[in-house]
Amino acid sequence: AGQHGLQLDVGAQRMAEWPVHSVEGLRVIAGRIDLLLDDGTNLVILDHKSFPGSMDLDGERLCAFGGQVELYFRAIRQGIERNAHHYWIHQPIAGVMVRVALDEGG
Repeated sequence: AGQHGLQLDVGAQRMAEWPVHSVEGLRVIAGRIDLLLDDGTNLVILDHKSFPGSMDLDGERLCAFGGQVELYFRAIRQGIERNAHHYWIHQPIAGVMVRVALDEGG
C-alpha cells in the first residue's frame, strides 16, 4: 500500500471523462469525471486541475472541490451499492497529487 493505504487491483477499470447524470429530489446532477477507477471494491475519482504551477489547496478550495465530487459520488451510488471511495486532485503541471477526505455524512 502507498502512503495513504490505497491499493487497487491491477485490473481496475479505468473510465476517462465518465459522464454522470442523476436526479436527487429537485436537483439534477450532471457532469464528467476526469478519471474514474473501479476495481470492484474501491471507487476512486481523479480530478485533473491544470494550471501553471501548484495551487495551494486551502480549506475553501477543498470544500468547493469536495462538494462537487461528493455530488458525483452520490450520483454513482444511485446505480451501485458501494460506499468505498477515494478522491484525488491531480495537478499534472506541478507533478502533485493530493488525497481529499470526504465527509461520510454526505
